[in-house]
Amino acid sequence: MEAREPDECVISGAIAVALRVSRFAGFAPLRFERINGGTFRVTTSRTAAIISAIGITILRLSICTICLFDLTPAQISKGLALDSKPSILLFLTDVVLTMSVTSLGVFSGQARMKRFFRIITLIEEIKSQTAYDDSFEPRPWIVWVSILGSLFCGCSLIMFNLIVFIVRNKGKKICSQFFSGTNEIFSKTKKFETMQDENENAKIITVKSKAILHRLDGDNKSGTDNLQQLVQQSNLKNKELVHYLFLIFNIMDLVSQSEGIIFILLILGLILYIFVTVYYLALNLLFSDKSLESVLQVVCQALWLIWHSSKMLILVEPFHQLYEEMQKTKYRLNQLLYNEQSSLSRREFNSEGNIFFLDIPTFSPLGIVTLNRPLLATIAGAVATFFLIITQFNFKLNSEG
Repeated sequence: MEAREPDECVISGAIAVALRVSRFAGFAPLRFERINGGTFRVTTSRTAAIISAIGITILRLSICTICLFDLTPAQISKGLALDSKPSILLFLTDVVLTMSVTSLGVFSGQARMKRFFRIITLIEEIKSQTAYDDSFEPRPWIVWVSILGSLFCGCSLIMFNLIVFIVRNKGKKICSQFFSGTNEIFSKTKKFETMQDENENAKIITVKSKAILHRLDGDNKSGTDNLQQLVQQSNLKNKELVHYLFLIFNIMDLVSQSEGIIFILLILGLILYIFVTVYYLALNLLFSDKSLESVLQVVCQALWLIWHSSKMLILVEPFHQLYEEMQKTKYRLNQLLYNEQSSLSRREFNSEGNIFFLDIPTFSPLGIVTLNRPLLATIAGAVATFFLIITQFNFKLNSEG
């Protein structure tokens, strides 16, 4: 029988800061009740969910109305660079991905928040039973700086993009200037909250795994005699640690299964943005005439490439670090549970210990892709190959022309 997701949870520290920001910046349907100090009781709010859904819909319609007001088809086409069928198809794909992520994030907000509460509840159970060290938690001010910094950088890039558009069009209508950044404005708010939720899941589990590993390392450093005594006298405690390890496995599976669709859409969207940015960067480098407009275009595309690449790194890296922490934790538990009973040499013990436990689950949304550093290397290789092909092809056409 499937466990019922709780309607509330108690949070504090960095998690509380992140969720409070999500409530406003990401339309998260949450209600906070302060218990004491920095501790809050968080519940889902049906009213906030309805307001979020209505608010994001009105935001979309209002931006579209403002941008399309009194614009000719030629102005719209120039503002969005819709000068060919591939560019139109690319634009429509971008809109579909953006709207899909936003819709899944906002309209399923209550269900997603309840799943998040379930994860927090499981983690708090582990925390209360494993002598958790709060020093592993990031400081709240670091969370504030990271969140506000990312919002500032994203908004600054959008403004810079509009400045480039103004320079290129020499003071055309403000609506037309604004229209070039429409898709980023559509997606920025909700994508921020969605990516924040997913990365928060990975970071929370990583921090708890580090805490367990720190405790196990402390046991190991106390000496071999102490370790053997621990295995003999504290077998029940060791079994509890194994239980908590498998609880973390269950949490990883829960996140991977419940957020698979949003993960895939986020990854596809970021890959699309990276390839499109590289394409326009290559064209601007090849056909630059050293004017102010051309220099601004190159700088703008380079900044967008760095921004999208950074978001991809932020999305994937926490899951890779989590997997490494779980590997270390598994090895330490092997030592605690089987060190005394094993008469093998150290090399043989390591070989046997590594195959005793079940494989640690990886984050693989819908079984399509695994979130780890090799994925980043694959994307980087594909982008570099694409850049070289575009550069050589256009350089050849330019030479022949």
